[in-house]
Amino acid sequence: MKRWLLFVLLLGCMLLPAAAQEDAPLPPAVRALIKDTHPRHTITAFSGYGDDTMGQWALALTLDGQHVLVIAEKARGQAAYAITLENPAAFPPGDSQPGVLIDTGGDVVFVSFRDTEHLWSYRAGKSDGTWGKVEVAVYPNQPALAEHTEWGMRVQDGLLMSEVLETDENDSIIARGEWPPIPVPHIRGKTHLATYDWQLFPAYPPQLVMPDGEPRAEVLDALTPPGWTRTAADINRGGIYVQGTDGQGHMRLLLKAWVGDNTGGYYVDSITQPLPQGTWINPQPLGMEVAIYPYMDKEDTRFYCIFRRDRYGVWGLRYIEGSATMRIDPHYVKDDREPPGQYYFGDHPWNDICEVDITTLPGTFDKALQQLDQSNWAMVNNPNPKDRLHLRKTPDRSAPTWGKFYNGTPLRVLQRRGEWVQVQIPTGLRIGAPEGWMMAKFLAFGADMNHVQPAFPELTHVDSITQTLPRGTWINPQPLGMEVAIYPYMDNEDIRFYYC
Repeated sequence: MKRWLLFVLLLGCMLLPAAAQEDAPLPPAVRALIKDTHPRHTITAFSGYGDDTMGQWALALTLDGQHVLVIAEKARGQAAYAITLENPAAFPPGDSQPGVLIDTGGDVVFVSFRDTEHLWSYRAGKSDGTWGKVEVAVYPNQPALAEHTEWGMRVQDGLLMSEVLETDENDSIIARGEWPPIPVPHIRGKTHLATYDWQLFPAYPPQLVMPDGEPRAEVLDALTPPGWTRTAADINRGGIYVQGTDGQGHMRLLLKAWVGDNTGGYYVDSITQPLPQGTWINPQPLGMEVAIYPYMDKEDTRFYCIFRRDRYGVWGLRYIEGSATMRIDPHYVKDDREPPGQYYFGDHPWNDICEVDITTLPGTFDKALQQLDQSNWAMVNNPNPKDRLHLRKTPDRSAPTWGKFYNGTPLRVLQRRGEWVQVQIPTGLRIGAPEGWMMAKFLAFGADMNHVQPAFPELTHVDSITQTLPRGTWINPQPLGMEVAIYPYMDNEDIRFYYC
């Protein structure tokens, strides 16, 4: 995180005109070296420290619209300055306004340039006499905007790690998010300051996979399982999705969920059961879920289901839309047609997409309830709904308590011991969920849970707001989210423009 913040703080300095960057004059010895090694080039920008006796200098040299990054260094006691690094692919050609900046402490260099849409910054440090891998920051070249989106990138173990920062006019961070790492075989061997190629890093990392971006065949090939014929690929915050036909001719979907952050982690791969031909997917752009449209019901092509990943990289069914509308949680199902519908708690077979046959998903809510196993579940059912039931640490009414719970609290039953029941509060965590003991006479078990009136019934929200919108606007509420996407088509050259 601090690494990307440093980019934000220094980017403005790096992109100043070359004359404004010159905090020290270029020593005559360095000018003489450049004149000798690059006699036809012009020094476009430079930054560094030192004099004729010692120093470290980064320079951008230009000849016929082509720019070269050069670093010249001389340690105290050495006979003369020497060029220690030269990269002719560091800058795009033409009027890209190349810039360089040596950090005041030395051994850290920032390289910058711009195009019509973006400002680019590459950072690298020097360790044990060698300039290391670059880290990249991309910033919009739109000074008039009050809010900005900045992407930070670096390559680690063959994966492009990236995160995005949303900042306001004061450079205060509004939001920060990480995206799944992307395999980048085309950048292999070109990640260090001396070898990187400005053309290989994307301005928007997801575009390497997104169908409406600039997908690269090398990236998609690296994502596709052996023996598959790829038909589609996409990406969102939740993961990477590759759809194709396997070696046996079955249509399947690979879902890659990154478990970790942009400093490290691992992928959990999930492959679906065979899908109907014609199936297509729609990852929610900024979400952690993917909608699958299997087109099983020819009379209702709106049928789709949504799977969302959990923190462990497992994709569970969370929503069905079609002849029935159901919201599904790891521990309950709910009829969503007439809110506030009732929650039915229990175990169901749809929490891992690898084990779900989408062609046999329940078409009605009654069929969904038939597959809900409530045998190992209970619910707080206190005769006095205003009272709360203790979760004791041991099966004793005088034992310390973990807390008190209202009517309607669902519980997983672990064991029964006389008038006591050991229960667990479902949290979605594999470890660490609260466990304790409750008295059986204050609980409802199995299907009897469905008749318990919760202490806090779900409320129906009736407030509304209105907004004047451009003619032609359309909306897309995110099915499992708390937001709505609005497409006002204000920019006729980019009909993908929308805001939430």
